[in-house]
Amino acid sequence: MILYRMYKYSVLATLFSAFSFTLAFIGVVGAISLFASGKIVGGILCAVLGVACGYEYFAHKIADNIARKNGKKNIETKARYGKMYVEENPAQYEYVASKNEAFAKKYVLDEATGKVVKRK
Repeated sequence: MILYRMYKYSVLATLFSAFSFTLAFIGVVGAISLFASGKIVGGILCAVLGVACGYEYFAHKIADNIARKNGKKNIETKARYGKMYVEENPAQYEYVASKNEAFAKKYVLDEATGKVVKRK
């Protein structure tokens, strides 16, 4: 089972979350195998690495902070992320269009349906 979070507006935060849990898994498996082979110091180091990477602060709080900063930047600079955000929050169209030139040039909010459509 993979225990990482998906961040819709920040691929970087998703990768960080997945990477931290990968390190946690490798640390725990490495610790078990090192303890089994009698290498106590190496096992302790791997266990500490696994616990540190799986810890809530490292795995989620830092990733949440990355997502907050990177997601806002993506929404305000990239048309694709702006479109995804406005589709979920139609009331924010004016804000995103004012901040994101690429989005404003490519998409418009259809008044009749309330959906984001490509400009003609």
